[in-house]
Amino acid sequence: MLFTTFFPETSDISVCLSPNGWAWLVHGRRLVVWRYNRLGNSKAYTANCRELTLPPSDLAHNARLVNVFASNENQTPSCIAVSPEGLVRFWPSIAHVGSSYEINSDLQGQECYSLCNVQPLGSILSTTTSTVVLIHHGSNSGQNGPIACRVLKPPQGILGGIGRRVSNLLWGQHTGLEVVSTLRKIIKFF
Repeated sequence: MLFTTFFPETSDISVCLSPNGWAWLVHGRRLVVWRYNRLGNSKAYTANCRELTLPPSDLAHNARLVNVFASNENQTPSCIAVSPEGLVRFWPSIAHVGSSYEINSDLQGQECYSLCNVQPLGSILSTTTSTVVLIHHGSNSGQNGPIACRVLKPPQGILGGIGRRVSNLLWGQHTGLEVVSTLRKIIKFF
């Protein structure tokens, strides 16, 4: 078996394939990235792979908290990885392993669940408690640095929460019940 040769303990290995032709494998704090499809009409596969170091974490890393993306197929891709605690690391190019930027997404103890690629806007980070964070990177960050995080919240205007208020009016307020929301999956629609 290939994995036992490189990784003696196979219990914490996860792998993802992206629709843009890139694949990545996560084992511990190691991230291995490679192209799995052909470039354009070429019949040859590229054999280059890169190994990156993931942000520190007390919890196990997972491939669903990594995105590899490029603006076109001939460009060396960028990579964004998030630790389960919310530390975000961004590599503008995976060819420059030592050149990365970090930012804390400030999730106050929430555990990160998945990272969804929504280019050119950035990436959507979701937590196990249904918090959603937009991560801007590169020229999209809108800040002085190359990366920025913004928690996305439901509308809080005049009509925000009107369904709950009408329900409380009709059925009475249920003060003893606690609503538990669990995130299942983030789906990209465009």
